Amino acid sequence: MSSYTNIFGGTLVQPAYVSYRAITLNGDPIGTPSTLVLNWPSSFLDTLDVTAAFLDVTSDTDNNIIQMPSALQVSVGQPVIIRNLSDEGINVVIQDTTGGEIQLIAPGEIWYLLITDNTTDAGRWSSFQYGTGTSSADASSLAGLGLINLLGKLNIELEVEPINSDYESTNQDRSKFFIYTSSGIANFTLPPIGTIQNGFFFAIHNVSSSGTLTLLPNDEDSQIDGLDEFVLNPGDSAIFNTDSFNWYSFCHNVVNQNIINILPLNIGSTSSVTLTPAQANCQIQQFFGNLIFPVTINYLPAIPFIYYITNFTTGGFPVILTIPGSGVFINISGNVSVIIYSDGTQLYNLPTTQNGAEAFANGTLRAPSIRFVADPYTGFYSPVAGSIAITSPISPSASAEILRISGSDFNFYRPITGSEGIDSGNGYTESEINLYSLIRAYTNA
Repeated sequence: MSSYTNIFGGTLVQPAYVSYRAITLNGDPIGTPSTLVLNWPSSFLDTLDVTAAFLDVTSDTDNNIIQMPSALQVSVGQPVIIRNLSDEGINVVIQDTTGGEIQLIAPGEIWYLLITDNTTDAGRWSSFQYGTGTSSADASSLAGLGLINLLGKLNIELEVEPINSDYESTNQDRSKFFIYTSSGIANFTLPPIGTIQNGFFFAIHNVSSSGTLTLLPNDEDSQIDGLDEFVLNPGDSAIFNTDSFNWYSFCHNVVNQNIINILPLNIGSTSSVTLTPAQANCQIQQFFGNLIFPVTINYLPAIPFIYYITNFTTGGFPVILTIPGSGVFINISGNVSVIIYSDGTQLYNLPTTQNGAEAFANGTLRAPSIRFVADPYTGFYSPVAGSIAITSPISPSASAEILRISGSDFNFYRPITGSEGIDSGNGYTESEINLYSLIRAYTNA
């Protein structure tokens, strides 16, 4: 091989074109395949590991690898001829710069390699065998979308492509395997029917813990399984195929909803908790801790779910459930269990009934069991058996009982018939209004 000398530095400089090179490949250690990475010859590159127009390769280990340079650095039509001079049974594997197989060359074979696409590092290579005596097609030149050349044979390939936002599919996505990774909501628009053929297919797996991916046809008259959209929830996966008119799913895997996870969560040291995706996916939730003020639990939006929640906290303050921005707050007193439904936008309390009767928890002074959305600290509760009381806040952190009625109060009760003033002997107060129809005001003199 001719060489030139750089008069400024005295080092060898490769000429711009190398006609012939003999290469010896050694296993590392012997018997273990190794990889030789080649470069395109250039007068600006000082290395001996260059490719040439004709390469004679001798290898001491089966399946030693020669990795060709980037296809981005040359034009289409760039040729390389490779001959394997190794002993019987020692093949040489030719790969592109990303590790994809171009050709397996058996001992004594001569192959002509040609770049036909230089738009990526790997490029696309065609290969033709010399001296076969008959015309033959090789696996590299036959491999199209969904096929790959492995050890000289065509094999099926589902190329993995991660996506994390809205995606518009094209006819180049045939046989791809998409993985949706985002925790948000995204749309996957299918390729237009007129741009693809009958049998076009691809697969998608939603590996997100909380995000949903919605598949949408690109054509007004097309549907997916007879629907206008197809939703893949976290954990779901499916393969989609078309008959050139509509889309169909198969192998649709839905995460087993019967697997129920329990979340025990201590919330006694904070005033607000935002659940993680993993926590929000737990169907049974139990809250613990000694509360010193009300605690707000923020649920994630865009996740329809049903929760079974029990408040085991102490301290007399409520646990408040909400989806941030919804404006809806659900208060849960201590030792109370509820069923909560989320439609992904807001939470709904699903009360249970039995034989037409509603059962309420006793509640506390600070967390009444019957309360109001605009004022969760005003309402009714039962302080002791046989009594009911009204409580109302007197400060941001304290409430007071403003009225209590118990069964023993009515031992001295008699109806008021008119404006009789005060009857101290019987222990009740009468006014101009007939309180019998409003409230039984009683003074135990």
